[in-house]
Amino acid sequence: MFGPISGYSGCRWVFLPIMSTTSTATTKPTDLITRLRIHIGAIRVSELARILTMSRTTLYQMVDDGRIPHYRIGDSIRFDPVRISEWLAEQEIAA
Repeated sequence: MFGPISGYSGCRWVFLPIMSTTSTATTKPTDLITRLRIHIGAIRVSELARILTMSRTTLYQMVDDGRIPHYRIGDSIRFDPVRISEWLAEQEIAA
């Protein structure tokens, strides 16, 4: 990271160290359902397709068939992350 030298009016820059933590509070959760539950805001088709590692075409087909909870806002399709995480939990097959 870069930052100007404090109190210097010239155009000199210094390197500032970036602090790295290994705290569990700052690490991304790896559990898919947890990742969805902490997601802020509505999810777009392209985002959910990436998260679920499926094609957008398959996701659109699931929407058209009513197999996945979604919202239509005008011409757009959006997903509520909490409802998707609940839906995903229902899809789990016990091993």
